[in-house]
Amino acid sequence: MAKKNKDTDYLFLSARIRSLERNLLTAARMERMLDAADTAEAAKVLGEIGYEEFKPESEAELNQALLKEREKLFAELYRFAPDPRVMDVFKIKYDYHNLKTIIKARGEDVSRLLVDAGRIPAGELLKKYGDTGAWDFLPETMRRAAAEAAAVLAETFDPQRSDFILDRAYFEEMLAAAQETRCDYLLRYVGATIDAANLRSTLRTLRSTRGRHS
Repeated sequence: MAKKNKDTDYLFLSARIRSLERNLLTAARMERMLDAADTAEAAKVLGEIGYEEFKPESEAELNQALLKEREKLFAELYRFAPDPRVMDVFKIKYDYHNLKTIIKARGEDVSRLLVDAGRIPAGELLKKYGDTGAWDFLPETMRRAAAEAAAVLAETFDPQRSDFILDRAYFEEMLAAAQETRCDYLLRYVGATIDAANLRSTLRTLRSTRGRHS
């Protein structure tokens, strides 16, 4: 059985995260970007907090700069995490975001909408599905959910039903990954995340029902 890490094992990681917080894109910095006179002025805000230089008018270069910052952050966190599986819990959502995007695209090029921060590289996910038109290369839970979601979307043209299937699999995987770490705090976090998502889904359903009956 895997060793169960204690809360104190995360003290150094916690301190490292606090030091990284100084360079977060805070609400105040986003306000500065929104108030900037032009894109070049807005880009300077990102340069101040460590983003590499890019052409402000180039969406591709901006996305590449964001990707590199995200990769640097995950690499830093993996480096100091007592159990790297803890970080995997936070990467699962990007895999499912990419699945949703590809399924809804129905063959259109959506590469710029994918987020390359999941366990499966976004380019690899897009290429393998494009080459085969099937999801056999995915892990079991993702494979079943992707196939079912694609079939439901093709039959009903209802993206919400398709998303629901993928969300259910996402939460199943996230909970299983958290359980593997045996980290009590992470389990509570995942439980709260799932509860909040279920509550939002219930509220949307109630509002939709009231709207049909009004």
